[in-house]
Amino acid sequence: FRMPSDGWHVFKFEEGIGLLTNKDGDIIMNDRGARCWKFVLSVDDDKDEDNGTTIDVLVYEDSKKGADMVESWLAATGLLGKFAKNFPNNEVFDEPVMSKVKVSLPKELLKGKTEQRTTKSKKDGKEYTRANLVAWGPMKGNEEEMDAELFGGKGSGNGGGKASKPAAESKPAAAEEEW
Repeated sequence: FRMPSDGWHVFKFEEGIGLLTNKDGDIIMNDRGARCWKFVLSVDDDKDEDNGTTIDVLVYEDSKKGADMVESWLAATGLLGKFAKNFPNNEVFDEPVMSKVKVSLPKELLKGKTEQRTTKSKKDGKEYTRANLVAWGPMKGNEEEMDAELFGGKGSGNGGGKASKPAAESKPAAAEEEW
């Protein structure tokens, strides 16, 4: 099993955005009863030695951070204006919004920074390494400028994922389109 190495990559959202389930098909929920959404991203750059590797990003519905992540991905891919216009009174995790996210986000690209982290499992005590998406921005974003903006040029530290301001302020040309 290969995972993306540390650093910036071009990522493509894959088909299959949906609720995370266990092996019995039960929807995974946190201790507050919120459902968990799974997004799969793959490195999509023939010049990148990590081309084709994937990461899973999990977000919970009751998390402001999760909602902010999904909104910033929509901004980074140029879809936020379209979503804001078509769903002015909805929250990100409302069913009509997520139904459209599931068909609109796959195949979209963004720049993402990954960082491998090793943690000890509470279940079995073993150590596991995984790649985390720690930052992202639009394809036109300059990686050095995004690093400086998001991390003061010092790497990602131990915080969660962050979106660059160019992504959050993106005003896509498609903002006036209807579905």
